[in-house]
Amino acid sequence: MDSPKDDLLRCLTTSSEVATCNLNQRTITDVCISALVLAPFFVHTEILFKLGYKPAMYRQLQNDVGVEIAKFRKIEGDKKRAAEKRTQ
Repeated sequence: MDSPKDDLLRCLTTSSEVATCNLNQRTITDVCISALVLAPFFVHTEILFKLGYKPAMYRQLQNDVGVEIAKFRKIEGDKKRAAEKRTQ
């Protein structure tokens, strides 16, 4: 069974099926509260990293995120090219 956050993420990432998403007020409230609670922690750690806290760890995180972004862009590009090929 998917969590409310999974439902919201699926709705946000599948723009063509937004009308079929089953979201309720509790889901949206839960996600918003989670974001408001967790955001300060991410900002705090980002400031610490910028001030020189564990530079090796920061570089590793940046590299890992870059790799994941590259994978995501490749998958999205492959999907786009496949869709263009089907329409031709």
